[in-house]
Amino acid sequence: TSNETSELVGSDVNYFVRYMTMHRRREQTRRLVLLASFLAPIILGAFYYLFLAAPMYRSEARFAVRGVELPQAGAGAAGRMGGASALVGFVDGYAVRDFLESRDAMDRLSKQMDLADAIARPVIDPFVRSPAKLTIDDLYAAYRAFVSVRFHVTEQIIVLDVLSFQPQKAVEISANLLKLSDEFVSTMNQRGLEDSLKVANH
Repeated sequence: TSNETSELVGSDVNYFVRYMTMHRRREQTRRLVLLASFLAPIILGAFYYLFLAAPMYRSEARFAVRGVELPQAGAGAAGRMGGASALVGFVDGYAVRDFLESRDAMDRLSKQMDLADAIARPVIDPFVRSPAKLTIDDLYAAYRAFVSVRFHVTEQIIVLDVLSFQPQKAVEISANLLKLSDEFVSTMNQRGLEDSLKVANH
């Protein structure tokens, strides 16, 4: 009958309205969840960098390594010595780089300054917080992370990059490493000169 038909239509309409309302709510909830998942990392990252992250300071030094001037001997010896002289700068650059990256350089640097304090990580930053006591291995690992050395073969230039949480400490580390490099090169050149003189005398 017409009454039964209208009741069925009315129930269908009510069901459709309820369905659409639930669908809209689900869509709104899904969009809010997606928006929150997108914004949460940004907000947390901004909070970390604005209030917790410790600033890093960088000091860069560039210097050239010159090999020792080998003495001239006889014609045959001069040819051999000239070839060796051409390789001295190449060998020295890599030797200085390896020295600056070594534990020996770190030990010498530690005798000139409080290296542990220079690379100590602030307590406020939870991601880079230093342990209460640094072992030798911890200190060397931190040293390698804070000190970077590159040798450019074509320009014969060594680039020394030093990072620190304190700007004056970055400069101090860089200056002390430059002094150690100079001492290392002087010692190596002196040994090279002595060895060359022994060869020339023979």
